[in-house]
Amino acid sequence: MVLFFTILSILTAIVSFILGLLVLLRNPIRNQNFTFFVFTWFITIWSMLSYAFFVNQSNFALYKVVYATGGVCLLTTAPWVLYYLKEKPNSFLVGLFYAMAAFLFSVPFWDQTAITNFVNHGNRTYTFNVGISYDIYTSAVFLTVIFLFYELIRHLIKAKSSRRYQILFILVGLFIYFSAELLFGVILPILNITPSAPLDDLGAISFVCFSAYTFLRIEKETPQTSF
Repeated sequence: MVLFFTILSILTAIVSFILGLLVLLRNPIRNQNFTFFVFTWFITIWSMLSYAFFVNQSNFALYKVVYATGGVCLLTTAPWVLYYLKEKPNSFLVGLFYAMAAFLFSVPFWDQTAITNFVNHGNRTYTFNVGISYDIYTSAVFLTVIFLFYELIRHLIKAKSSRRYQILFILVGLFIYFSAELLFGVILPILNITPSAPLDDLGAISFVCFSAYTFLRIEKETPQTSF
């Protein structure tokens, strides 16, 4: 089982980085390509950190970094999705998501009450208590995902031809990603009924593959833009 999770985490990291790089190289000056690469870069980092914690579950400091990086991944989904849906999205909104990602990533480092009383119970299970910052953190991520679902569904309804299938692929991938992250990264650990295995990697790699497919295999209908 350990070998499976080892392969899963490393595979997620490698596949995410390679697909992100392929999308970037396809058109490096296109905003949606660049922001997608940023997202996959964070997925790569998060997946390797997740594996590092999986093999060293007494490292509470590492766990907080893993959780923070997971939030950054979800928040950095927003900019590339906005660029994908619109030729010129609101630049303030794009910058806001990156600013939120940077701020929320820092929370576990300066707020010692965000996650406390971390206990490793053995058999790859653990418990912890959370503070108000944790609730704010997860709420910001949750609202971001809800916003993305709204934008994707709104554009899906109006889209035509192959554009509709592109958006649908991203929407399905996001649903799988968010569901896995919510279940394995938040709900089950809080309920203290799950081993701390990186099963949410399955959601992440699914989303990256579904999204990269829309870049690499389906003809683009949106015009190219640059920075």
